[in-house]
Amino acid sequence: MIIWRGWSILSVFITLLIAGIVASSLNALLGSDSTMLLSGYGLGLLLAGLANYFFGRQVNAVAPAKKVEAIKEQMRHEMWNRVAQGAFQVTPGAAPPATREEAHQRVEYLVERISADGTKGLRNIHILLFIPVQWIGGR
Repeated sequence: MIIWRGWSILSVFITLLIAGIVASSLNALLGSDSTMLLSGYGLGLLLAGLANYFFGRQVNAVAPAKKVEAIKEQMRHEMWNRVAQGAFQVTPGAAPPATREEAHQRVEYLVERISADGTKGLRNIHILLFIPVQWIGGR
């Protein structure tokens, strides 16, 4: 049984660390009352949820988007090199583009078509108990 995938195990440690620090800090500042200790853990869990939301958003949405954008730029660069050499074809046997505008349209079409599957495959891969980390922290 898969409990976590990717870096999502860190969200467990983030939660335990933040809840423990906040609870012990409130306990040290306001006394050792059991109500204060429970309030400290509650506040710590809220702050840990916020931290997990930002952590999950970074690893599940922001970083994959940057990676896909870098791959798209590399693909554009390679395709424009082919256009400059006169070896660019959308499909094997197709005529090369006649104008620079046509080449631009074809390159962008291919880049978007190829990268669409990559975007879906890289998002939400860091999961804990089959739930993306940012959803655990945000709910």
